[in-house]
Amino acid sequence: MFLIAAIGYLNKMYILIRLFLCYIILVNNNFAFATQSDPLFRCSYDTASKERILHSKPKMFKKDGRPKATAGVMLYTYSKGKAYILIGREKQDVNDPVSSGKYSEFSGSVELKPNKSSESFLEGSIRELEEETAGTYRLDSEYILENGKACYQRSVNREVMINFVEAPFYTKKDTLINNRNNSNISTHKEKDDFMWIKAEDLLNNYSKESCVDVHDIEGNSICIKLRSFLAEMLKDKKFKHTLQDIIDDNKSAK
Repeated sequence: MFLIAAIGYLNKMYILIRLFLCYIILVNNNFAFATQSDPLFRCSYDTASKERILHSKPKMFKKDGRPKATAGVMLYTYSKGKAYILIGREKQDVNDPVSSGKYSEFSGSVELKPNKSSESFLEGSIRELEEETAGTYRLDSEYILENGKACYQRSVNREVMINFVEAPFYTKKDTLINNRNNSNISTHKEKDDFMWIKAEDLLNNYSKESCVDVHDIEGNSICIKLRSFLAEMLKDKKFKHTLQDIIDDNKSAK
């Protein structure tokens, strides 16, 4: 009787252990699937994630209801076998001595709409790009989803999404400056200079403290200071990996 009872007990334990292991495997698989399918965990767009990115909105908010989020676009183009990134210089502002005169991508805070709902990350990115290039680049979400890659980063204090997008056309520096100077819209005045710089220079030589040597699309060597936000993003592994992909894509196409 004791032997039969012991066998029955062991059999029940065996079944329970198997059920427990199946549960662990199921949970882990579901977690892995959720992580891999979430577009905000990688720097890319694919068919499955486009719809989610299209409607993705910030999840962190300030006490007054405004999003604690930054969205923007890093435009790039190719010339003579090299990848170039478009950056703009923050206008001189006595109220913002930290950023004044420094170069960055085109980004800013995700804002509230008139109905007090938050912009999506894409809406904020599109608006910031149009404002900071003085209306030169008016991209829509469809173009960005078809021609871009998104990098998402979340810290304790803020969410950030930067979209790497190949420019639909190349615009000379002088044209960008003229568009800015001839505009009567105040938000078009946020940048006072523009340049296309070699992507490799950003990847290999960046600092938020000192002058950074870069080469523009015309072959000139220039020493510039980067805005701290861009310098910090260049430390992010996903951000750097995406920038490297842009450089490599042009090399593989040759």
